[in-house]
Amino acid sequence: MVVGACHASTGGDPYLLAPFPSESGVAAADLGEAPDDEGALRRFLRTLFHDPAMVTDELVADTMAFRKEHPEHLHAGAAAVSVAHSNMALLPEIAVPMLVIHGRVDRMVPFEQGLMISS
Repeated sequence: MVVGACHASTGGDPYLLAPFPSESGVAAADLGEAPDDEGALRRFLRTLFHDPAMVTDELVADTMAFRKEHPEHLHAGAAAVSVAHSNMALLPEIAVPMLVIHGRVDRMVPFEQGLMISS
């Protein structure tokens, strides 16, 4: 099994060092409160790219256009409910070899999560 940059839970992970919510989580929440705010979208997108130069005016405009053309995506996200639950205790039950791939500077999922999954 290959696991890449993911949480093992829907929240409630016992981080010792990592800030929670993550930088991307904070930016996503800000965007959720102001879905038509181009500045909030740009701040969120910058947390997803290592090189901020990749967040071009064209990318922001295209993403804003998509969001306006498909409001059902925003409504579905707003209606979604995620109950905090940690699956960390179940990981030792996985009986297949696991490769954990995680970026050290991931701004959405803390590196600490990759370390916890791999232990």
